[in-house]
Amino acid sequence: MTLAEKIRDLAAQYADRLKKRINERVAAMEEDDQSHTMIYQVLGVSDKEGKTIDVYQNKDRFLYKYAGSLRIQQTLETLYEGTGGRYYFGDEAWEYVRHRTGFNLKSELESIAREDASL
Repeated sequence: MTLAEKIRDLAAQYADRLKKRINERVAAMEEDDQSHTMIYQVLGVSDKEGKTIDVYQNKDRFLYKYAGSLRIQQTLETLYEGTGGRYYFGDEAWEYVRHRTGFNLKSELESIAREDASL
């Protein structure tokens, strides 16, 4: 199995796990207390739109858990530099990985994302 195939397999595993967790949470939301929707209604948000907001808020929570956040990157950069290390992020990180491995991970992930977006 090539490195690209391994990355695609890993990406599919994470996507499946994320999808499963989101679906479980959305199903569990049906059992949640819905009294907060009264506040939505007071603010002019319909029941349907309020439910959509709640679902996306919960999806976002899981997505950020799986994908990480920028604040974590900034904290890690401070920690690494404080111990004499170097922390790479953004384009610099993609270039570092490409240079060290000879594999363009960013390009491969972009390809996977484009394929998934077209589904």
